Amino acid sequence: MIRSILILLVALSVNFAQAADTHVLTDTNGKPIECILLDYERGHVLLEMAGEKYSLPLSRFSPASNRAVLDWAADRALRNGEVRIHISGANRNSERDEDNRQIQHVNYEVTIQNDSKLDIDGLEVEYKIYWLDGRVEVSDPFYFWIDRGEVIKRLNVRERFRFETARITLNEREKRKDTSIGIWVRLYRNGQALHEVSYPSGLLQRVDWKNMSLEAIY
Repeated sequence: MIRSILILLVALSVNFAQAADTHVLTDTNGKPIECILLDYERGHVLLEMAGEKYSLPLSRFSPASNRAVLDWAADRALRNGEVRIHISGANRNSERDEDNRQIQHVNYEVTIQNDSKLDIDGLEVEYKIYWLDGRVEVSDPFYFWIDRGEVIKRLNVRERFRFETARITLNEREKRKDTSIGIWVRLYRNGQALHEVSYPSGLLQRVDWKNMSLEAIY
């Protein structure tokens, strides 16, 4: 009985995955083609129709269907992590204020690299940098963050887009200091979050992704 239930669950998950990739394309003669998209590479789309697999050139399809295939392939590449996000360790620069208290400026270098099989357009990068305020107990879950972003109009195959984030300023107050927590980076396309990475890797279990920054309160 348990084995039957497991088989059913696997079958359902496969069906859901297939349904998500089922499209109705149109060929150059205006004929609709219902198919399951499987892969895309170098101007050819691998698809399944009536249980058979075919590799067809995009030139067989209408301009609108071409766009649909390329959008599907780009989103799939992002979900699969084929557009990599690399975050370098925190860059820290320290100085003293007029009261001889330490001030530390922290930022990160982020690299977005396209390791997929196609050029991808319409990328947006959003990131949040988090830190704990030294005026509250370390055990208190209250923290601050800043919100920033970058727009990548087009990222060709094997191309890299590198940028430095905005800086946060950590202050020393009496015997207590602000403490940086890390950075969370998300990749969006057409308004949909498709891939994310944090540094350090355990950051996602410590903080929430929220739409309103507390930077102004700070």
